[in-house]
Amino acid sequence: MKKAILIGFGNVGRTLAEELIKLDMVEIIGVITTKGFFKNNSNWKSWLKELIKSYPNYKHEESLLEDVLKELDIDIAFVTIPPSYYNGEPNLTIYNKLLSNRINIITADKTGLSLNYENLINEANKNRLFFGYRATVMAGTPATDVAKGLKGRNIKEIKAVLNATTNYILSLIEKGYTFEKALEEVKRLGLVEPDPKIDIEGFDAAAKIVIILNTLGIKSTINDVKRESLLSIDEKDIRNAIEKGRKIKYIASYNKNKTKVGLEEVDYESPLAKVSGNYNCISFVIDEDNIITLTGPAGPALNTARAMITDLYEFHEKNY
Repeated sequence: MKKAILIGFGNVGRTLAEELIKLDMVEIIGVITTKGFFKNNSNWKSWLKELIKSYPNYKHEESLLEDVLKELDIDIAFVTIPPSYYNGEPNLTIYNKLLSNRINIITADKTGLSLNYENLINEANKNRLFFGYRATVMAGTPATDVAKGLKGRNIKEIKAVLNATTNYILSLIEKGYTFEKALEEVKRLGLVEPDPKIDIEGFDAAAKIVIILNTLGIKSTINDVKRESLLSIDEKDIRNAIEKGRKIKYIASYNKNKTKVGLEEVDYESPLAKVSGNYNCISFVIDEDNIITLTGPAGPALNTARAMITDLYEFHEKNY
């Protein structure tokens, strides 16, 4: 059985651990968090159940990542750490250390791929390592699989609602909330990143469309994306659009090598207008103006964890 570690143990990491316990596909031999290194010295399922229940108040070591990688014989790492779009760290360093130690990767974190997709994937391929990232975009819906299936086609345009937080904020404003009250509500519901700017300033949506573009074979980084803040919103415009049979959505788009995230008015009957709640939507215009649209659930943690399990199945099927 392949030996694995978990890097990150927040909501997604713990949920993933619960899902892995149900399977006999990998043996979890350790968990690395900002609290320290939690090492398994017994039956891994019993130990992991206890860690989930007791974390973070569980015996741990102060080992650094490089020490753990040298000490243990690790086949694959599951990465569920928070994003870090401003400078990419410590995320980029973590990916580089894993790859240099010949460790396969399954990740839900968008940082590395949105900043340095080409180099990371090339390094994985060069060393015949698996790099699974289905959970990074529309976690509960196979958006990256659709993108892989369109590689080599003429991609004329992409439009997508990829951030459930900002989409929910807009739906509350439609109902009469002020922006401030809507933001308070998504915070209360736990639908916003610890750093709200990641959602509100368009980093999350930008990272996701960049990953889709690179999957399609279109080189891009998050630094290429023009981002319009949701703070530029005019609440009256949101409500007036509905009276005109339109809706204003926070859309990630690609057209003629230009990529942006910002507010756009769309027809009320379009799939992008209808997406609500925890759902996302992405629409590809390809070849002779054919349209392929995918709508489905994004998070929460369980959908993200299950997308990582799908990557694990692929890892096993390809016999890495």
